[in-house]
Amino acid sequence: MDYLKGKIPINVGVNKAKYIEKHRRKIEDLFNVKLTVDVNQGIVTIEPKENTTIDEIIKAKSVIEAISYGFDIDTALELKNENYILDVIDLRDFIEKSKLSHYTRIKGRIIGEEGKAKKSIEELTGTRIVISDKVIAIIGEYENVKAAREAIEMLIQGRQHSTVYKWLKNWRREFKRRQIEQLLTGKSIFDSENLEFK
Repeated sequence: MDYLKGKIPINVGVNKAKYIEKHRRKIEDLFNVKLTVDVNQGIVTIEPKENTTIDEIIKAKSVIEAISYGFDIDTALELKNENYILDVIDLRDFIEKSKLSHYTRIKGRIIGEEGKAKKSIEELTGTRIVISDKVIAIIGEYENVKAAREAIEMLIQGRQHSTVYKWLKNWRREFKRRQIEQLLTGKSIFDSENLEFK
């Protein structure tokens, strides 16, 4: 689809369409697009303006999709940041059609007792997660979303919560170490003084 010429319809459902209509002007202004919200059909159509870039259209589309999955406007608008992405896990890819009753059990594992598992994944990865009917949506920086997705897939596949938390803590420690390493390698003062950091 040529995003810069055509209109992009997105089916969001009636309730989400009403929510988007409330914030329509904000999305239009931020991404330089025109939105048509059909609250009766639950469809939002994105239309580029004369000087809209493809990047603006893609981001507007991601924001609307994020809201359709259940994110609030503020979390969805984090997608305007270049480093942020929306990733969606479709539970139907993991569960056979004949075992639809497994959705509740699997979603229960991901949410955890009193929401502990979901909250722990969000805190350890710095992401936001929404669990809807048959999909799990994640918003955050690319590396963090990748880690959150892996942790969720581990739970779907039956791994123990303690195993997943341990894996996430190790991932977080390694991720922070790499961040510090990148920060330090750009500073020539450390090279010249032959300092080592362990």
